[in-house]
Amino acid sequence: MKPFFLFLFLEIILGVIGNAQSDLAQVQMLQNDLTNFADVRIKTSSLMSFTSKEETVGRRYFFGKWVGGSVTNMKDSLFEKPGYLFNFDKISGSLLLTEDKKIILELDKDQIKSFTLRDEGKNYFFERLEINHSQEFFAPIVKNPSKYSLYKSLKTKFVKSNYYTDGIAESGNKYDEFVDEWTYYIILPGQKDFRKIDFKKKTIRQAQTTEEVKIDAYFSAHKTQTMDEELLKDLILYLD
Repeated sequence: MKPFFLFLFLEIILGVIGNAQSDLAQVQMLQNDLTNFADVRIKTSSLMSFTSKEETVGRRYFFGKWVGGSVTNMKDSLFEKPGYLFNFDKISGSLLLTEDKKIILELDKDQIKSFTLRDEGKNYFFERLEINHSQEFFAPIVKNPSKYSLYKSLKTKFVKSNYYTDGIAESGNKYDEFVDEWTYYIILPGQKDFRKIDFKKKTIRQAQTTEEVKIDAYFSAHKTQTMDEELLKDLILYLD
């Protein structure tokens, strides 16, 4: 069976023997906890920080700190324990877990069915879609198995500074940047097909060819509204 939890990186820097023993004990405790949930293979451990360089815009991780959360594996077993903290790597698509903010675990994406991140009273839920066979996680906006659903996925890319000047004109940015891109999908009734859409009426009509009349009626009634996520959500609820 493929392991659910993988430890990150190559080694942890230990200043004295006492610290080394403490870290080893921590690894053993984590292993014992997680063995009750899924197979565990110790691979690596490391120190980690979510702080980007001061001049960098955006961030690689979903949060700039560790937050609470839970994760469900492909057998519907829930792992949730007080004291365990999570974050999501937006570039690699990996869910990270720690107990002491020093020893970091990367959860095997193949074994994750869904996960929830919690911060300041708000939940952020992501899940795999059975009709999509990739390791990608999607955030539900409208979830209705018998009718239409609306999901979005997040991809982040790192863009290095590309500033240029010839002394007269200048272009580009002087800073590195993490750029987020959300992609939206309509899932059709029966949950057997999903189609990419964007904030354009034409794309939405093409994605759903059996509801043109209702879609046209909806947009006629919302001519002055900005096409954004809230409008897409309202449209799907209208179609349902």
